[in-house]
Amino acid sequence: MELEQSIQELKNQLSQINQEKEKYYKEKEELKRQILFIIKDVKQIKSDKDKSNIDVKDLRDKRDFHNKHVKDLIEKIKKINEQRRELSGKHNIKENPSRIKEQIDSLELKIETEALTLNQEKKVMKQIKDIKKQYSKLGEITKIIDEHSAVSKEIEDNKIKAEEYHRKLKELTKDVDYSKFKEKSNEIEELKSRQQEAFNRFVEAKANIH
Repeated sequence: MELEQSIQELKNQLSQINQEKEKYYKEKEELKRQILFIIKDVKQIKSDKDKSNIDVKDLRDKRDFHNKHVKDLIEKIKKINEQRRELSGKHNIKENPSRIKEQIDSLELKIETEALTLNQEKKVMKQIKDIKKQYSKLGEITKIIDEHSAVSKEIEDNKIKAEEYHRKLKELTKDVDYSKFKEKSNEIEELKSRQQEAFNRFVEAKANIH
């Protein structure tokens, strides 16, 4: 009777050890599955981060290029302004060449954008012709004014491009969450530690069977 009881107790112990062994094995495998899933996430985050770094560098280079170009053009326009002042003094020019140039540009824009009658258009065309004749009499300074207008436009164009690249750069860096990479890495380390603990208990339970 005592022998049968001892055998039953041993069977119960083995059954319990088997259950524990299965429990730790399942826990170990589940943790392994979670680790692999998170590693996949980390690889995707790293891939996005690497791509983002390339895009950020490209946008920053383009923005800096246009900003530098603006600075160079501003230096150029300062020299043009100096030349204009010297020529105005030299030839005693009292009329404002820039004002005359603005009049021409304004009238040309009017023809392009407004619905004028034939007579109105002829009248405006005559005005343009007369003002251009007046403008051409100013001689060398008109070339300086034209160059000033061209450089001013170039400055404005490059400013717009630099601002656009800067806006894109801000949007891109705002969307990249680098903290996720560290968070997922820490999560993997924690799960690995738990997986090792479950594996050790599994090996321990397995050894108790023999």
